[in-house]
Amino acid sequence: MRLRWKSELRVGLSPDRAVALRYRPGLGNAICARSIERFEEPSSGPYWTNTVQAFSRLLQPAFARDAELFVVLSNHFARFAVLPWTPALKGEADWLAYARHTLATTYGAQAADWDVRLCPSGRRKPRIACGVETELIRSISEVALDAGAHLQSIQPHLAVVFNRLRRTFDRDGAWLAMQEAGRLTLCVLRDRALRAVRSRRTQSDGLKVLARLLAREGLFGQPENPARRVVLHADEPLVHSDETTPGRIRLEDLTLTRSDPPELRPYALALA
Repeated sequence: MRLRWKSELRVGLSPDRAVALRYRPGLGNAICARSIERFEEPSSGPYWTNTVQAFSRLLQPAFARDAELFVVLSNHFARFAVLPWTPALKGEADWLAYARHTLATTYGAQAADWDVRLCPSGRRKPRIACGVETELIRSISEVALDAGAHLQSIQPHLAVVFNRLRRTFDRDGAWLAMQEAGRLTLCVLRDRALRAVRSRRTQSDGLKVLARLLAREGLFGQPENPARRVVLHADEPLVHSDETTPGRIRLEDLTLTRSDPPELRPYALALA
């Protein structure tokens, strides 16, 4: 159970909504205020323009005063690459150069304009590189500064959820499926480390897309990845059926804890 010395404001930003939860100081996860704003994606200009504007509106003094601010970015805004551990990389500068090279190789010239970070993963384990448009990071930081908010971090949703659920994974392996409006991100875990990340836009029901994707990735009967456990983190409740849960898959929705009320589901992007 977490102890907070100050109020904590957690804001989740995606292309079509901005959500915020304010946690009380003290022991536990007591929420004293929440806010959600939905909007359309812009027809021109950067696709995160309306997101930053909504973020600015959220940081009203009455809502954000005296709180530590943590911003979580939707996987829509991030691009990922898995970097196998290698003893040839001696320090963070080497790893960062490797991350930039891998992202550029994977995503092309656009990666040159990204802010690139490395997610901690443990000693001698693969590392996850994350790239986000530098201008988006700069815009968020400027809004926070103008509002007088105490910005503590800007993190991708994948990193936040993985760290939140890390203790629920065992060494036998699992799949982590993160569903947001219009996007599904699927991660392979073995030995409590992320081994692969695939993220794509979706236009239909997230769980049906998940079923097709798992079948295509060869979830079942693969000696190198025999896990049948899929952990879900989703901003909408997902209905199980034979069509959406193929084979003998063990589907666990861990978006909310047992003590979280169901009405917190739309705020999944900002949950601590």
